[in-house]
Amino acid sequence: MIRRYAFCLAIVFSVGCAATKPAPCAGEQCSKPTAAPDSSRHDNRDADGAWQEVNSPDWVATGGDADRYPHDTYLTGIAMASGEGGLKRAMADAAADLANRISVRIEHEFTDASTETNGRVDYHVAAITRMSSDVRLSGLQYEISHQGDSVYALAYVEKAQAAAQQKLLRDQAVQSLRECMVSARKRSRSGKSAEAAMAYLSCMRHLVDGLQHDAVVRTITQRGTNQVQMELVSSLQRIRDASSELVSRPATSLKEAADFLAVQLSAAGDLGNYMEAVAPFRYGTTNFSSSFGQQIALHLESALGKRLNGNTASGDSPQSKFVIQGVYFQEGENIRLSATARNIDTGALQSGAEALIAKSRIPTGIALFPKNLENAMVEQRLLSEGELVDGKLRVEIWADKGRRGVVYTEHEEIRIFIRVNAPAYVRLIYVLESGIQVPIDQGYYIDGTKVNMAVEYPDRFEVVPPFGIEHIHATAFTKPPAPLPVATRVIDGETYEVVADGLASLVRHRGIKRKKKEEVAESLISISTLPRTETPTH
Repeated sequence: MIRRYAFCLAIVFSVGCAATKPAPCAGEQCSKPTAAPDSSRHDNRDADGAWQEVNSPDWVATGGDADRYPHDTYLTGIAMASGEGGLKRAMADAAADLANRISVRIEHEFTDASTETNGRVDYHVAAITRMSSDVRLSGLQYEISHQGDSVYALAYVEKAQAAAQQKLLRDQAVQSLRECMVSARKRSRSGKSAEAAMAYLSCMRHLVDGLQHDAVVRTITQRGTNQVQMELVSSLQRIRDASSELVSRPATSLKEAADFLAVQLSAAGDLGNYMEAVAPFRYGTTNFSSSFGQQIALHLESALGKRLNGNTASGDSPQSKFVIQGVYFQEGENIRLSATARNIDTGALQSGAEALIAKSRIPTGIALFPKNLENAMVEQRLLSEGELVDGKLRVEIWADKGRRGVVYTEHEEIRIFIRVNAPAYVRLIYVLESGIQVPIDQGYYIDGTKVNMAVEYPDRFEVVPPFGIEHIHATAFTKPPAPLPVATRVIDGETYEVVADGLASLVRHRGIKRKKKEEVAESLISISTLPRTETPTH
């Protein structure tokens, strides 16, 4: 039952842990070498963007809070790096920190969209918006502070400026969508129904682009539904109705569904013959995948590979690289698939596609949903309620595959990264697919030299059965936390220390008895673990 991670019986890891679930790597590969300090400081303002050097800025001590850039008028992000190339890395990480805060708010907004009134279309809008919620902003400015061997970067932009830029991009996407729809209608009037259906479906990339930029605008300005969003929703319905000749006929196999997606993706835009990856499809408005999501991605990768003559991206290729993302959800007796191709370097959407497959045509043994989906969503909601408890202390946690839509397959390694904005003790808890909480570390200390820096947790873990949705929960404390009560349990013949009373105990011990000057913050990452599957052959 529990075979993914190996934990010691003691609170702190020690040499000689039993390799059970999750199993830390052995030997030197478990530790990440520290880069040598960058004493040369080859700063290049022209290459790195608009920035200014600041001596002892307030935002270094406050973890990103600056009097000059109040949160009601500015978006900010902070990072620290050291070693060779530290300036560029700090600036890139600060920009990513700023964008990630917007992405998180977009995802929260669209998570429960299925409760909205317009049923299928609203849910579809929520799914494809959430799928493409990795935000990229331009026009960022930076303050830089060199302190010893470290360089701190604060990325900032006025909310009004960022919103105006995103409105411009949204309006450009909407105009392109209108022109695309007009062209498709002309083809429909000419009697070429199949060509017209494909033309309507080619408009999907403009629609998805418009939805994403509109979501960013509404997140920054904190405004609700607007006329543009209503137009986008109506356009989605018209695309689906107009393309029904092709899309409404459910595919009879995973291969056929993938082939139809591949036709649209390759016809609606030139992928430059370089495809980086096809990510496992996510279920609806969640970040979770399943055996079905994995299988459709593998079939699509195979179908696209044949259409692109097998030209996939290589590490030294100068051509643009593209990543394919997708979502799926139930629609009566069918499953609807939506996919997009996105340029990795620019973030621009290149093409979009839609397909249906009858649920009855999905092979037995390929699960549509993780077996613990319902419980996992409850656990995720309970654990995420306390994120950023005090607002001053912040903690972030992510895996080497990212923060969202994280999928690992059997025997892959999981690496955990943590970032805090002040010295802190970080408690890490792994929530197994069964709901059992196993302490990874009750107080991993990150000192002042690593504040605002991505810190890799020293142990790595290997994915083994059973599979499903699992969580890694991080709680940061400015003072050493009281240990969680644990109990010894024997699971599948292995002895573990697990959190006594489970999730209820974990929620109760969120620092409610903290001392006067103690601060607490929380963060959560959810991952889908899947069995290894061979690439399908045609």
